[in-house]
Amino acid sequence: MGDGGEESGKYDSPVIRASWWTYETLAAESARDRNQLIRLAIGGVISAALAISSAVGLLLLLGFGMTSVAYSMPFISHP
Repeated sequence: MGDGGEESGKYDSPVIRASWWTYETLAAESARDRNQLIRLAIGGVISAALAISSAVGLLLLLGFGMTSVAYSMPFISHP
């Protein structure tokens, strides 16, 4: 049993070193991917804001009636 403990004691530090190397590699990868994630998040926020604003605009246009739709789309009222 004592020999087994010594064997595992020998193999502890390379495993720790390998895990630290993996952690640092993951940190470097995540630092590189963080900009992409930030860009994706900004794009998602912008698209959500555009969708909300267009939905609100559509509701406002529907609330005001067809005359506002005709005014907002001159190519319909002025063929």
